[in-house]
Amino acid sequence: MSRRYRVADYGTGQIGKLALRQILDRSEFELVGHLVHTKSKIGPDTEIVGRPATGVKAVGDFDEFCGFDADCVVYLATDFGRLSDEVTDTLRFAQ
Repeated sequence: MSRRYRVADYGTGQIGKLALRQILDRSEFELVGHLVHTKSKIGPDTEIVGRPATGVKAVGDFDEFCGFDADCVVYLATDFGRLSDEVTDTLRFAQ
């Protein structure tokens, strides 16, 4: 039996939505959560990318996101004007 990877997704912008759809469509991945920065996206399920609900809600809190039990993080947040935040976020994932 193949291993399933528990994935936490960060960012549901233009590219992030494409990646999230691939995570949902592939049997070797299990979405365990995703982080968004737009308040209107907090709470909605994966319906925000045109897929059926999975029961995995979008969160807007980075600490909550870091608490997901994930094997890996798909990081597709924008770096426009937030490069220092991006570096800090990435270092926190490595801990």
